[in-house]
Amino acid sequence: MQLSIELPMGVQGVDCVVRSTDDGDVGSAHLDFRGPPGVEEVSDKPMSQGLETLSKSLSFTISWRIVKAPLKRSQGTPEVTQMLSDLNSVEEVASVNPQVQAEMLSILNELRSLSWSQFRRYGRLKDLEDAIDALQKAIPHVPEDHPDMPAMLSDLGVWLKNRFQFTGNLADVREAIVAHQKAIRLSPPDHPTLYGMHSNLGLSFLSLSERTGNVDDMAEAVSSNKEAVRLIPKNDRNMPRVLSNLASSLQRRFEHTGDVTDLSEAVDTYRKAKELMNEGDGSLPGLLVNFAASLGARFERSGDDKDSAEALSAVRKAEALLPADHPCTLNALGILGRLLMARFERNGVLDELSESISVHQRVIRLTPPNHSILPHFWSILGASFAERFQRIGSLPDISEAIFLLQRAVRATAEDHPELPNQLCKLGGAFRFRFSRTGNLSDIQEAVEIQRKAVDITPTSHADLPLRLNDLGVALALRFRGFGETSDISEALSSFRRALKGISDGHLATLLLLDNLGNIHQERFEFEHCGNMADINEAIVAHKKAVDSTQKGHADLGRRFNNLGTSYITRFKCTGNLEDSTEAIEAFKCGVDLVPDGFADRSVILSNLAAASLSRALSTGSAEDMEITISHFRRAATSTLGPTSRLVFAATHWARLLNEHYPDSPDIIVAFDTAIQKVGLMVGLDQTIQNQLSQMQDLPNISLEASSSALRLSKPQKALEWLEHGRCFMWSQLQRLRSPLDELRVYDPDLASEISDVAKQLEDAGSTRRLSAAEMSWAGRISIEDGVRKHVRLAEQWARLVNRVKDLPGFASLLQPKLFSTLIQDLPTSGFVVVINMSDARCDAIALQSGVDVARHIPLSSFNRQKAKKCQEQLRRQLGVYSLRGGEDGGISEEGSGERVGGIYRRGRRGSRSEVQQLLHCLWIDVVKPIIMALGIPEWDGSKRGPIPRIWWCPTSTLSSLPIHAAGTYDDLHSEGVLDFVVSSYTPTISSLIQRLKNDDLQATPGSGLFLTSHPTVAGLAAIPGTVREVDSIYESAEKHGINAMKVHGDLLSVEDCLRHMEEFSSVHFACHARQDEYDPMKSRFRFHHGQLDLDTIAKRNLKNAELAFLSACETARGEERLP
Repeated sequence: MQLSIELPMGVQGVDCVVRSTDDGDVGSAHLDFRGPPGVEEVSDKPMSQGLETLSKSLSFTISWRIVKAPLKRSQGTPEVTQMLSDLNSVEEVASVNPQVQAEMLSILNELRSLSWSQFRRYGRLKDLEDAIDALQKAIPHVPEDHPDMPAMLSDLGVWLKNRFQFTGNLADVREAIVAHQKAIRLSPPDHPTLYGMHSNLGLSFLSLSERTGNVDDMAEAVSSNKEAVRLIPKNDRNMPRVLSNLASSLQRRFEHTGDVTDLSEAVDTYRKAKELMNEGDGSLPGLLVNFAASLGARFERSGDDKDSAEALSAVRKAEALLPADHPCTLNALGILGRLLMARFERNGVLDELSESISVHQRVIRLTPPNHSILPHFWSILGASFAERFQRIGSLPDISEAIFLLQRAVRATAEDHPELPNQLCKLGGAFRFRFSRTGNLSDIQEAVEIQRKAVDITPTSHADLPLRLNDLGVALALRFRGFGETSDISEALSSFRRALKGISDGHLATLLLLDNLGNIHQERFEFEHCGNMADINEAIVAHKKAVDSTQKGHADLGRRFNNLGTSYITRFKCTGNLEDSTEAIEAFKCGVDLVPDGFADRSVILSNLAAASLSRALSTGSAEDMEITISHFRRAATSTLGPTSRLVFAATHWARLLNEHYPDSPDIIVAFDTAIQKVGLMVGLDQTIQNQLSQMQDLPNISLEASSSALRLSKPQKALEWLEHGRCFMWSQLQRLRSPLDELRVYDPDLASEISDVAKQLEDAGSTRRLSAAEMSWAGRISIEDGVRKHVRLAEQWARLVNRVKDLPGFASLLQPKLFSTLIQDLPTSGFVVVINMSDARCDAIALQSGVDVARHIPLSSFNRQKAKKCQEQLRRQLGVYSLRGGEDGGISEEGSGERVGGIYRRGRRGSRSEVQQLLHCLWIDVVKPIIMALGIPEWDGSKRGPIPRIWWCPTSTLSSLPIHAAGTYDDLHSEGVLDFVVSSYTPTISSLIQRLKNDDLQATPGSGLFLTSHPTVAGLAAIPGTVREVDSIYESAEKHGINAMKVHGDLLSVEDCLRHMEEFSSVHFACHARQDEYDPMKSRFRFHHGQLDLDTIAKRNLKNAELAFLSACETARGEERLP
């Protein structure tokens, strides 16, 4: 038969008596409903128990289940709301009326029970707070000797601990401990649930230790849980839960101390608990998650694949058993994501890393926005993105990583034990990005953060050696960037401290050995074949790391790479071919171990190629050189890897082919690849400031490529390379500003999206990254969020460009210009002459409207040495007249280092001959051969029509020489460029074409000339003649009917000047100027009222701009490190 009985709240058991039909007693049973508070949930599964019968011949079993049913409330009011209403009506009189007090306690009991049940089901903080509030109100009305008091206190402790885990409020968990301790004190020694109270006390100490990192709290947690295990009856069905709590406390203590005994005991204890727990038990998923976490921790330490496989099986089973909205699901997913990450670090399977990222993203979506665990999940997800960046090199990944890790650090209290770990991950992410971009502010940030992580880590903490390792790596990288020997000394000290503190058998020992070898090698290279003991010690350390690394480990390829690097470093100093052989073999092993699709592969390939080159140069073997070129080709054509390494490989591939196989058709492919890779180094994902910094350190590969193309009789290709490979920054800016009129007709939505993204990219590119050293975390996060958005915009732009490329008739839009496109819109008269100069040769390429081929004009009499000599002559002459900045010797009397008035001084006539010499050289060796080749006759003034015009586009050192003034000037004979043509300049052909498309002077609303002079800037010497210069040009412009405007210094602000630059097509500045060679975008004009720098001008899209005449010092100086 089946019956149901409604029981009041708080009933802990029922005595059942079975009677016969004649009302005689048959037997009885006591059904015990009690479970340890906070340990056991009410279960609705069937349970059974035998009856104690009066007759031995009779045997009966009684079965039952307990079901919590919603309380019936009147008028359909929700239960909690109704109970709160009832409570308010009785609370005021409860203290004076015992019957009312009993009713109030009944309501409070119902309220806390229902609220707790709803919290367990939905995970809502409000339900938990309602339960705690009800219990805290009820406890003062219950005598301490009441039998229910220990259970009530234990419940309160459990719920306060749960609220602490939700909010992170330390007062809650400390109050929970007090409640549990009082519950234990009030309980008799034979209390049936005393073991549960000890277990819950241990859990509260465990939660407190996770927040404080206090080893004493961990010890209390272990002690309390061991007492619970001692007290619980062996066959008690709660034994698995009590064992699980003990295992959790043991694992936590291991994480702090690194004592593997604790970890092994934790794993064994979890395993025993799992074996004792029934498959249908509702606590099984949580136990499986914790068991997986302990196995995962042991896997991270020992690398035993059996542990990782068992852990993965356990956590996936737990995930399958849990409802999506169960609070324990977050923990299960978090452990799954961490385990997948650890497996990736060990085995290098990218799919597991991608799944780890996906899992952690899901965890964050499921976590309430104000939950205290959220920073922990941000940190783990950020570390996963950083690891993927390490493997495949995608900039959006590292930007996302830094953003998430900064949020985690900002949201974590200064005294939180998790903070050092989060700082360590953040410092690592900055370090990874520095290795990709070379941005020195990133490595400065990395060192600062890693040092703080070490400083706040307790000296007894198990992870201190790992944090010392990360600090050492950051210092070594900063040493490469700045060359400070103190960094290398501190790095060496950090690695030694780490090795001394690491426990025996720890997998990280091999990592530390490898890094110690790297720093010894770094010091040896810095001292230029210094102490041989350094390089020998490096090889020993690397070899030991390689020999001790398990086969199949994801880091084995890297370790072979480091070993090879040390061998080849020693070979370069000793010339011992055995070292060369060992290096090449090590690199080959590294390449074989790293699969395609990993960024490390291209690094090791380029190192293999470099080692082969060193050997080939030593042996002179043609076969070795051929092998070397093959290795560089493989590295250069890799799709992934640090762009700097790809550039290194591609340029060497092209140069070696050009030198050793000058007729090879692969030369064109190699230089194409090199220019493409260089373009990636200064992509749209960087600010203009960073682009210029990168360009200064890049090889002038476009100049070399063009020289080779001209040698191979391919002037069109040479021109394309010069157009694409020079002025990357300005070329990209021009593409962002490309007219979209035709596309708007074809696809207006796409055109609008492109225009919007282009504008945002241009704004992002002109941003100047500020140093984060003295900023708050909020400021740092804001900066990094800007970087992240910038990178995403660059990705979006790349996708849009690919979409446009696939549209019929738009294949060339937004793309670097091909020769066939460049010649379509040339000036209708005159010539465009590009002059290329590399170390090998000097050539001109002439273009003319209506002519479909480029004319190649070799300039065999001119070379880089002559160009440098001319440049030095010009510098000396400007110095003589005090028209150069202070670093060139023209210091003004005020010591300003800027332009000083150029009054001609007697007694210096000898210096004038240097200008005549350089102008003569330019005329005879450069300009005259071009004019003669083009067949341009001397203009004598008697001919009708305009003077022929040449738009000069010089490269390299020629960009700072006065080609427009070239000529022979002496008393006997004068001949120069002005006798034949009118000269203009253009940085690229594309920029000239873009201007010519709107070059109707009379029709353009913004046409005209704006002039300004600033002769007397405060603190600088006066410049004589500037006012007269501007006035005379203005009068001439008016005389010829040209729209002109002049404003002298005191009447012009910087903002007014910018507005006039937007209004007029031409400007003339007569003023002081200063070129900043370290930060070219801060090069500036000095006005009476402020300064106008190039960065500010670049942010304005000056659509009417055509000509800027700069009568200012240093404006013709040029940047020698740019092509």
